[in-house]
Amino acid sequence: MPSRTRLTDAPLLTALPSSASIVNQAVKDREDNTGWRTVINIQFVWAGVLAVGMFCLPESPRFLMLKGRPDRAKKSISVLTRRHVNDVAIEQEMLEIQTALDAELALGKASYLDCFRNNASRNGFRTMTGILIQAWQQLTGINFIFYYGTTFFERSGFSNPVRGLSPLP
Repeated sequence: MPSRTRLTDAPLLTALPSSASIVNQAVKDREDNTGWRTVINIQFVWAGVLAVGMFCLPESPRFLMLKGRPDRAKKSISVLTRRHVNDVAIEQEMLEIQTALDAELALGKASYLDCFRNNASRNGFRTMTGILIQAWQQLTGINFIFYYGTTFFERSGFSNPVRGLSPLP
């Protein structure tokens, strides 16, 4: 991923979950059903943005190279990096992708089941670690805090949930 893209994507990806807390604060005083419905419906907005965004992305250059379509792979890299198709950096990227593909093909075939097998590379352990971390994140209730935190703390006796949790006087 180009550094200019990382500089814009990282703050965006951090801000999106935090926006739920902002929406919570905005709807905390509503007495009708629109408060919780607003928060739930915001989730559909982000899902819609992702769904539409998928159709705007080019195919993976690596996939295209694997399928023997180097011209389309070069065009895909060009779109992703915003460089001309004949740029030297794109040629270098194509060479790196091809070298990596050759090295992977030399290792032989693999399947998704290999992700769950505990072998010398400990793929099963790594996969289960990732699954358990994700499950633990959900079980800790962080989504509850993001979406219903304001209402919960208010009904728990805090007069101002945001100020009640703040270390400032």
